[in-house]
Order: sequence, then structure tokens, then C-alpha cells
Amino acid sequence: AISLAGRGLVEFGLNDFDASLNSFRCAVKILNQNTSKHYVMIAKLENNIGCGLFQQSKFQEALKHFTTSLDMQRPSVEGHIRREVAVFDCGVTLTNLGKTYLMIKDYEMAPYVYEEALLLQTSTFAKNHSSVLRTLGSLAFVKSVIGEGKAALRLYRATTRVLVASHGEASQENMDIMALTGALYVEQQSYGEALKCFKVVLEWQKRQLPCDHPTLEKTALTVQRIEAMLEICTT
Repeated sequence: AISLAGRGLVEFGLNDFDASLNSFRCAVKILNQNTSKHYVMIAKLENNIGCGLFQQSKFQEALKHFTTSLDMQRPSVEGHIRREVAVFDCGVTLTNLGKTYLMIKDYEMAPYVYEEALLLQTSTFAKNHSSVLRTLGSLAFVKSVIGEGKAALRLYRATTRVLVASHGEASQENMDIMALTGALYVEQQSYGEALKCFKVVLEWQKRQLPCDHPTLEKTALTVQRIEAMLEICTT
């Protein structure tokens, strides 16, 4: 079962999702036949199967496997003593559920599971832990998608504060959040705030990227468009 699971991960990395799903399913079958159930490993494999199905856009099937994985993981994180690895694994499954709910446009469940993931992760990990930051960013994105712009901005600002404190203002991670924040300001027609964000990103990209890089050109065009919108709004 262990060798099958390992092979499945290699196949997944090679984008051979049919082969990886077959390996993961065979590993689960072997483990389920064992009298002493290896629940932790089975849960991870169920999550892996869900990831393979997600890559194939089989979102409803993926949900079933993510849910099965989560049901097996919950007992290990519901007690007073929580192992970090158990919290990490459960958080991964919850965020995978969130991504899947987002893909099927279930805008009620998507933020719910991301919030649950964040609550679980912050009960064990520091605010600047990579898992916490990823979940914060994902939750902010979901909030923006469902029209809760103010909540999304609060989450982006919180993420920015942590990123600046841990990685510095000029970090790639902070620039990514800065661009997302700027885009959200554009949606809210707060063009002045959006311009501030994109100008910071543009200056950073000028230092980091070749002058003909498409990303740099796209950001420069975005700045020009926002300046044009500002001019229209002030005339």
C-alpha cells in the first residue's frame, strides 16, 4: 500500500491522473482489507483521490472523497491535545473542499469551510505560518467573489500586515496580495486606493522583471487604465 501510494504521488506529479487515481484506489483497497485499519493513511489517500478527480474537473466525485477524508480526520483534531501533523492534514482537506465548493459555485459552503480551516489552523499554528496565510488569502478571495468586498479587504489587510512583518514589504508574497487588493478596489470603484496598490506592484516588477516581460506590461496597462478612470471621475 505504501509503495502504491508513493507511485500515485509520482504519477500525479507527472499529470497522469488516471494512473495516479488507480494507484491511490488500490492502496485504499489493500488498507481496508487490513484488520487494523490505518485511518490516517486512508484519509490522506482519500484526499489524494479527491485531488486527482478535481484535476479532471469531476468536482462532485471529488467532494465525496474530500468529505470521507475529513470525516476520518476530525476525531484527531477535536480533542484537547492536537498533533500539528493532524491539524495540517485536516486543514489541507478543508481548503481542498473550499476550492471544490468554489468551482461548483456553492457560495454558502465555500466560505464556511475556509473559515473552519482558518479557525483550526490558528488554534495550533502562528499567524505567519504558510498554511494560515494561504487560507487567509483564499478566504479573502471567496469573500470578494460572493460580493463581500469589505470583508475581503479586511482579510487582505490582515494578510498584508503578517506578510510584511514576516517577509518584508518587498516580498513576492506581499506583492501578490497587493495586486489582489488593488483589483478588489477597482471592483469597488475606489480608484485612488487601487492606483496606490498597483503603482507599488509596478515599481517592484520593474526591479524584478525584464522590461519586456508580459506581466510587467499588463500591470503598466492596468495603471494607465486606472489613471484614466480617475481622470473621468474627477472631471
